[in-house]
Amino acid sequence: MPCDAELLQAYLDGELSEQAARELKGHLAGCRACRGELSRLKLLWFELSRPEEVPLPPELPYIRQQVIAAAGPGRGGPAEERSGFWELQKLAWRPVTLTTAYLPGAGEIKELILAAGRELPGLLLGSLNLTGRLWQRGRSIKKGRGPR
Repeated sequence: MPCDAELLQAYLDGELSEQAARELKGHLAGCRACRGELSRLKLLWFELSRPEEVPLPPELPYIRQQVIAAAGPGRGGPAEERSGFWELQKLAWRPVTLTTAYLPGAGEIKELILAAGRELPGLLLGSLNLTGRLWQRGRSIKKGRGPR
């Protein structure tokens, strides 16, 4: 069996059949280079599986507020160019949204949010209608008319 780094990767992924895995184990028993490569791949997998915790700088909230204040109203320019509070919040959170766009599964989360956003107005309207009907029924019962 020739040395094949892709085969080693497939072995680590558990994608090889039992026969291919046995052949690879036999090859590993006699090939020092492949054993070394397999060890490096295992180490890489171990390093990638551990989340790296990066401490946030304590001044981060102040920097965010400075960005919001610097882009805020009253900083010159025509009124059309000045941004409102919510626009400034979007601006301050833009790095976070751009970063999360590259996370696995972010597209599915976006689709779920959009789907919920399309359905939410109807759900709210239905619940408000139900609340209104219950309130009117409660008032009519309180006035002594009884349930309809």
